[in-house]
Amino acid sequence: EESALKLVEVDPENYESYELLVKVYNQAKKYEETIKVLEDIIKKFPDKEEEALTNIVAAYILLKDFDKAEERAKHLINKYPGSPGSLATLSSVYRNFKQYDKEIKIHLQALEKYPKLETQIVSPLIEAYLNNNEFDKAEESALKLVEIDSENYESYELLVKVYEQAKKYKEAIKVLNYIIKKFPDKEEESLLKIANILKELGNKEKALKIMDKLLSLYHKKEYLELKKSFEE
Repeated sequence: EESALKLVEVDPENYESYELLVKVYNQAKKYEETIKVLEDIIKKFPDKEEEALTNIVAAYILLKDFDKAEERAKHLINKYPGSPGSLATLSSVYRNFKQYDKEIKIHLQALEKYPKLETQIVSPLIEAYLNNNEFDKAEESALKLVEIDSENYESYELLVKVYEQAKKYKEAIKVLNYIIKKFPDKEEESLLKIANILKELGNKEKALKIMDKLLSLYHKKEYLELKKSFEE
């Protein structure tokens, strides 16, 4: 901290000096000091304002100060209404403070405003629906994401998560089997997920068969130990 402060003192026109000081304060968890430096950056380097405001919001989130985090995020949107990142910052405020209804509204606004960014926006929207226990809407959005982003493994992974949280285990297993066919490199983790789902369903016989397959394919000691736990 002392060295970073000295660097700002001897090189006050260098943005990177302030950036380093912000990093020091963040790592020391001195978020009030972080905010002061970021406010100085806004005054001294106007072209860095959007980034600094975003980081100020993040600092207020870490300070658990909802009112100020929301206020600064809304200010960011007013100053940069054409920036998708501004809406994303406000949605992060609502997510961190578990105000999922408000987070969902922001994601839906973003979808309407930035349709070309649909694949980037839908994933956090699905997570918000799940956090808000809106499983039908989460499933609808996840199915749409798989449709529009069909070559992305993470889209299918998110659909599996939706089905698991909605306790639609048969559907989850169907997607996992499809993943194995479409993404062969994901076979191991998909088989393991299937085995765990089957165990949770009380289908020990099928779960053990999957574990035998995992052992024959990958020969990992941890799978032998896991199989033994399944047999108990």
